Amino acid sequence: MAVALLIGGGGSPEPRAELAVELAAIGAAVLWSFLPAEAPVHIDRLPIAFVAALPGIALLHLVPLPPLLWQGLPGRETELAALELVGAAGQWMPVSMTPDRTLASALSLIPPLVVLAFVARAPLVERTKLLAVVVAAAALSAMVGVAQVASGSAGALRFYGSRGFDYASGLFANRNAAADLLVSGIVAMLALAAARPELLRTLSARLAWSMLALFLLLSVLLTRSRAGMMLALVPLVLAPLMLRPWRFRRRQAFGWAAGTLVIGSAALALASGAPALRHSWERLALAPDNRADLRIDTLHAIARSWPAGTGIGSFVPVFAAAERLETVDPTAANRAHNDYLEFTLEAGAAAPLLLLAAAAAVLRRAAPLLRAGVAPERRAQLLFALATLGIFALHALVDYPMRAMTLACVAAIAIGMLAHPPRRREVA
Repeated sequence: MAVALLIGGGGSPEPRAELAVELAAIGAAVLWSFLPAEAPVHIDRLPIAFVAALPGIALLHLVPLPPLLWQGLPGRETELAALELVGAAGQWMPVSMTPDRTLASALSLIPPLVVLAFVARAPLVERTKLLAVVVAAAALSAMVGVAQVASGSAGALRFYGSRGFDYASGLFANRNAAADLLVSGIVAMLALAAARPELLRTLSARLAWSMLALFLLLSVLLTRSRAGMMLALVPLVLAPLMLRPWRFRRRQAFGWAAGTLVIGSAALALASGAPALRHSWERLALAPDNRADLRIDTLHAIARSWPAGTGIGSFVPVFAAAERLETVDPTAANRAHNDYLEFTLEAGAAAPLLLLAAAAAVLRRAAPLLRAGVAPERRAQLLFALATLGIFALHALVDYPMRAMTLACVAAIAIGMLAHPPRRREVA
């Protein structure tokens, strides 16, 4: 997780960083296999099965098909005509139109799968420690983001050569992904405080905790991510539900709330005149960009290749061939900016089926929240999982949050926390 959080924010344009995260995940899995054998336990395999379906689809797309099959797939007319020109139309071809990209996409799923397997096997107390890891990563990314905006230049803190220097991208190449980590970090803070009430035992500890949350919220504004700023409302809504301040004595709760309000108001008043934050507010009023055109062209590409799909990871070249001439400009579209449409283009009919089944599985595993008597630690982890996955799912409507390895691993933590805690297996 440390490697994924530190260098996994560049996405597919940074293959060396992604390779390092993949090798770290493989190394962790190999080292784990050499640990002393543990007592046999029952593992909730449902979340792992759903996530493992993603590389399964990618690998199926790489299976060579005989000419009679692949030539009948929708959307292959141009490819077939090109191969006929060179006399190679009779060779076996996979479903994927870009096998190299599909293989790279399958390999990129190794880190989140390893993280998910570890979290699913971990007891509740160990899972709670991962909340602290997410909080630490968000705080580090926030500090880097503040330094980026303060420096006003690229320097060594722009790890992925970001083009804009007036916003914070933190440990990421994409400011939207940076905002997602910050918001999920605030959710992790709430869950950690709910699972470990002793962290908020003293007034000074509660004020420090509140100031860290305020710092992360202000850092979300520095990213100038419009979706990130709106998604920051999620932890604000969850705070009363997760912290339940009425568990403290009335005087303690009043002192905490008053101190947070005074310090927070002062911080906002001082920061409101900063150009970086002023630009963040102004960006909310900007006119819509060209993402609507991206969605229209993606839907056109989906119609051409339905129901087989074009192969996981194939969006860029497939979209370039389907883009309308009136929308072409000097910039190249790297994503559909709607991950559901992009996934459907790549996976075909398997995409909506898998998404619906995954949503049903998430709701099923979250059912204990509706019952009384759930342990506070388990309740906090379930709320963190639902909120984090909800944040990513909402942002995926206009962006592609889990295409970054860092956020994919954070999502794997959330999915792993939805899994039933391991139970000791009876040995005859």
